[in-house]
Amino acid sequence: MSLTEEGQILYAHSTKIVAAIEEAEASVARGDGMPRGTLRLAAPDAFGRAVVLPLLRKFLAQWPLLKAGGEADRPRRGSRRRRI
Repeated sequence: MSLTEEGQILYAHSTKIVAAIEEAEASVARGDGMPRGTLRLAAPDAFGRAVVLPLLRKFLAQWPLLKAGGEADRPRRGSRRRRI
């Protein structure tokens, strides 16, 4: 039994795909498993202050390689977003 010409082409491509996936998985596995980077948030001003910020402080204490940034909406006429 042998592959058709189309089957041979498909097989050649699929082995490259499998190799690329294995390489990607191996490179991720070499990391330390710690989340890192910037967590972007947006919330209404009052909700952000009352609910999000207290939870965010606890969350960031658990994951020291994360930073947080975002915007708070002020629900007033002519309001603008402000960075937090």
